[in-house]
Amino acid sequence: MTTRTVTSSPCSFCSISDGIERLEKLPFRVLREPALARLRGEVRPGAIWSYVPGADSTVTLLTPTELVEGVTGFAPFRPV
Repeated sequence: MTTRTVTSSPCSFCSISDGIERLEKLPFRVLREPALARLRGEVRPGAIWSYVPGADSTVTLLTPTELVEGVTGFAPFRPV
């Protein structure tokens, strides 16, 4: 069994505004955009984000969708 000692952690609790500021610095859209939209109140919990990889190492966002209360399946994205 290997024992590991962690000397520092990239995880921390912070205010929403500080979290938004930190997330805005992420270089990866697929990590940055959904988290920012949720923290800013632009989407409800359960929103599904779909990206399509491009030939030139880029990604294109398809329309975000969200689960709609009382409806089975998915509905087009509606801002909160």
